[in-house]
Amino acid sequence: MDHKKATTAPLTADSGTLTPAGAEAAPLADSGGDVPDGDGYFSSYENFEVHRLMVCDKPRTEAYRSAILGSAEVFKDKVVLDIGAGTGVLSLFAAQAGARRVYAVEASAFHVLARRTAEQNGLADRIRVVHGRVEDVQLPEKVDVIVSEWMGFYLLHESMLDSVIVGRDRFLKPDGLMFPDVARLYACPSTLDSFYCEQLACWRRPYELDMSPVAEAARLSMQSAPQVLQTHPEELLAEPELVHELYLQYVSAEELETLSCRRFVTVTRSGPYRGLCLWFSCQFPGGGGALDTGPRAPVTHWKQTAVVLPTDYPLQADEVVGFELTLCRAPDQPRRYSLALAMLDDDEPHPVPCSCAVGRCRLIKALMDQEDAELERHLGRTLRYRRVHIAGDGGGIFQKGRAVVSRAPLPE
Repeated sequence: MDHKKATTAPLTADSGTLTPAGAEAAPLADSGGDVPDGDGYFSSYENFEVHRLMVCDKPRTEAYRSAILGSAEVFKDKVVLDIGAGTGVLSLFAAQAGARRVYAVEASAFHVLARRTAEQNGLADRIRVVHGRVEDVQLPEKVDVIVSEWMGFYLLHESMLDSVIVGRDRFLKPDGLMFPDVARLYACPSTLDSFYCEQLACWRRPYELDMSPVAEAARLSMQSAPQVLQTHPEELLAEPELVHELYLQYVSAEELETLSCRRFVTVTRSGPYRGLCLWFSCQFPGGGGALDTGPRAPVTHWKQTAVVLPTDYPLQADEVVGFELTLCRAPDQPRRYSLALAMLDDDEPHPVPCSCAVGRCRLIKALMDQEDAELERHLGRTLRYRRVHIAGDGGGIFQKGRAVVSRAPLPE
């Protein structure tokens, strides 16, 4: 989960503001002892504003509530693990859905409030709050379901998914379920009109003064890190492209070190190409619905993330534009990723299948879709995985004088 750090002082478990004097803590599974927090990650979540943003994000919280309560047959009499429980909202939903036992693992001082909230809602007999990291705690039994809200900006910022994978490998039964179980990252060229008008247009000629040096410096500063912003549907220059798909039942932490994709899209409306817009969606098992953070969905606290280009590139409708996006975990800050964007020439190798309007790509995609449909009819079910191949070896990706944009991780 992501947030902008507030300036208020963080709460601590021993400050007297979380635990009433003389209060007894509810019985726990074995905690992980002292929580290592050298980067301040867990203490950053000891701030009410952070949790207010998350809990009061209605599309986010309602998606989880609907998925959990709508899958009562999955949760009834089962054991659930909530990783990064925070205030315990998801644990409460799981208990309301009929879970026999919920282990709410929380590393920050908010574990005290999560315990008190369970008691206040009459669910303390089924919710066991465990203070510690999921990497360190010990549970007395395996679990049937894992629930977690681990997503960050552009899906992977903060790398909480690594902890979810550890929890899955340590505690989930072989036939257990993940909520959510699929996460998808999307990208689309955008005019970024609203962001541009708010952040840059004011420097054109304020008070009839030439402030172009300030405008150039401001745009340059926006290239130093991805920008979190709200994009409107009319600002998208093409149909969104799926750039990566994660199946939470199987993904490994090693797969998350570097994610790279090459895509070509057909421009659907003319306009200035100012940046690549990223967002994600998550799907819950058993038809439990989805959480969508895209421009066409209700606004969430994640908004969208944009990689801003160094200059405007005018595009015309029906033009084909390509990009290569790489997300690489920062070696000195493992909770963050560096984003690199390269604009591709149209004559470079296209992925197979490719959804652009080039005749060869359309033909190959149509044939592959037909084969998949025939295989689905033969199997009597929808294919969970689609075939994706990359044409060419990806060599020379910074040749031919293309524009290359490199991005540092998101700032504090």
